[in-house]
Amino acid sequence: VFEALESLKRKGLIKAYGMSSKTVAGGRWVVGNCDVVMATANLDYDDERPVLELAEKGGKAFQNKELLKGLNIYQGKVTNRKVAEAHDLDFNDSTLIF
Repeated sequence: VFEALESLKRKGLIKAYGMSSKTVAGGRWVVGNCDVVMATANLDYDDERPVLELAEKGGKAFQNKELLKGLNIYQGKVTNRKVAEAHDLDFNDSTLIF
């Protein structure tokens, strides 16, 4: 599959390709073999930070795969409990907003 994607990229038919990682080891593989890595990063979950750091060092793109877990503010409402607590603001559960 990756050979086919790389061929499409060389032909200019796609600009980049990547995949979602479920583990740090998987994320590291993706960074080393693809253009884009999808991982999870937010104030409550920091386990995949090594993937983000490796992507940054390698000039690779990163996409947060779990929007609601990484969402801090939506339509002016704080949706991350730790951000709300740190700034003494009201917390709004994002699962109730959407």
